[in-house]
Amino acid sequence: AYTPRHDADLNAVLRQWKATGQAPETLLVTRFTSGGKEDRKRLVCAYPKIAQYLGKGDISDPRSFQCVNPQ
Repeated sequence: AYTPRHDADLNAVLRQWKATGQAPETLLVTRFTSGGKEDRKRLVCAYPKIAQYLGKGDISDPRSFQCVNPQ
């Protein structure tokens, strides 16, 4: 099963990318409501892959998605 990384600090991810030359395969992004409440998290995949829903589970949970090559 795929376990996405939880990247709380995008700046740290970018610094690591610059230092190692290795781009991250995945990122987790969080959407907030206008009131500042966490709404949902989503999996973002390295190009050209896309996040595809597994067909079950909470659509607000990034574990319900996997990175796949587009058809």
